[in-house]
Amino acid sequence: MASSSSHSDIPVSSSLSRNLDVFVSFKSSDTRDNIVDHLFTAFSPQEISTYKYDPTVPVDKSIVHTLIKAIKDSQISLLIFSENYADSYLCLEELACIMKCKDERGLIVMPVFYHVDPKDVQKLTGKYGEALEKHELENKDKVESWKKALVDASSIAGWEVNHIANGNESRYIKEIVETILNRLNRL
Repeated sequence: MASSSSHSDIPVSSSLSRNLDVFVSFKSSDTRDNIVDHLFTAFSPQEISTYKYDPTVPVDKSIVHTLIKAIKDSQISLLIFSENYADSYLCLEELACIMKCKDERGLIVMPVFYHVDPKDVQKLTGKYGEALEKHELENKDKVESWKKALVDASSIAGWEVNHIANGNESRYIKEIVETILNRLNRL
């Protein structure tokens, strides 16, 4: 769950669960009122614990520390790559932390390509390439690690929502939740 580069659309709750099942990284303006809302609704009856933002809390770059703690407390990270995901400083910081936790402690990473071509993410082209060029101006020291994280994450087998159940959102939400439940049960 991440915000735009203006940091105005993603607030964070101040309290965290100890052992979260799933941390969802997403670009709020692209996904909050559709796939992400449906996922959180589907997680609830299954008692899948997730990290949720509090919309009343102001967002700034200091929130990264809270997000990193939530990622480290999670067993699975669900990456919702959407059209404007790479525009967000917070999304990219989350992603870098998620991939580091994958390498260091075996965090399970599950990408979802939400109306984006996985090749654009992996090859850093299209909107992803444009976003990274813009980040070069303000965050040059971080861009290389973000690029690596994007390439590595997009190389993991995931879901292309346009190719699951002919894009039927309720069906692919069900498939994602069932896969998460199966992975959690194995843990």
